[in-house]
Amino acid sequence: MFQYVPPSRRLFKSRHRVSRRELQGLIDWTTTLDESIEEDSLISYAVPVVGGESRFSVLSSESGESLFEPDLRTQLQSNMSLESLIQENKKRISANQEDLELFIAARNPSLSNSARDQVSKLQCENAQLFNRGKILQERWAQVRRCNDNGILLIEIGKNGLQWFGIPADLRQQIYRCCLYQVAEACEPRDELYRAILQCCGEKQLAAQIYGNMRRNAPFLMDEKLPVEQSKLVDSRIASLYPGLHYHLTITLQWDLIHDFVRPLLLNSLCAGLRSQTISWELLDVIVFSAYYRELSRLITDEFLLGTLEQTYYKFFSDEPVQVQQQLQHIRIDLVELLEYLRRKYGQSLMGTT
Repeated sequence: MFQYVPPSRRLFKSRHRVSRRELQGLIDWTTTLDESIEEDSLISYAVPVVGGESRFSVLSSESGESLFEPDLRTQLQSNMSLESLIQENKKRISANQEDLELFIAARNPSLSNSARDQVSKLQCENAQLFNRGKILQERWAQVRRCNDNGILLIEIGKNGLQWFGIPADLRQQIYRCCLYQVAEACEPRDELYRAILQCCGEKQLAAQIYGNMRRNAPFLMDEKLPVEQSKLVDSRIASLYPGLHYHLTITLQWDLIHDFVRPLLLNSLCAGLRSQTISWELLDVIVFSAYYRELSRLITDEFLLGTLEQTYYKFFSDEPVQVQQQLQHIRIDLVELLEYLRRKYGQSLMGTT
């Protein structure tokens, strides 16, 4: 008797039946179609999955009026950076498992144990990420039951949910609660506004967010204004990155705050806000921090340090022009930066993972 194989799995196997190992004759062709495939790996190959509902899907009714309703609702409620981390870990697990097979075949116990430990570590991380996703789903379900906007914001802040990305179906309502009506004399034209507009795609909302950022961190828009807590920023960089501090202030003779910190913050924010879908999660953090009047401190503290953790090694050129070019074209891993912020501010939730 033949076992039923879902169409999605048959399609995946038909597309990817032949591998390098198979061409080398290392795999028995009679067992190729019996290899197990995780459904989540089908996402990477754009193969449609036919099966049960996603763990993140929540149906509003049982009528099933539209075939696309579960997928759409999943997209609106899912955490994109969390999904990205899970998929990236799965790719690394697969790569390490292939290495492990090679090391075992080569009879190298040291490398085999190292690869096995790495696979185990990544699998543990993914289990924690799945658990976090489940907890987030439960917490946001509680938020959806709040009828009062004040209680809604308290519930979000109490659990630190804003650090993990606001679901798209709640974002508009929450933004209305957080953003003050700040009138701009004319439409802003600077790079930060264009980055916000590219992220949210709506001029009125972009101008409102920009106005709230100007209200809380005006030094980002006007270089004539002093950066808040500049002495503390200087001392923190000197403590954590003494080599970089020495190079910028002594070798290049730069004003650390004006010539380095300000353009680094501004260009990193713009780069993060242009990171496609995940940029919404950075915008969520900005909006909530502005509402609680924490934006200026957040940007000059954790956001700055998280950015430097990724990029500090890029600024050691003896040519000032090259350092300026690095600042102008800075690129950050937004998922990694968001995780950096979550490790400090989302411990109440991440501690459960």
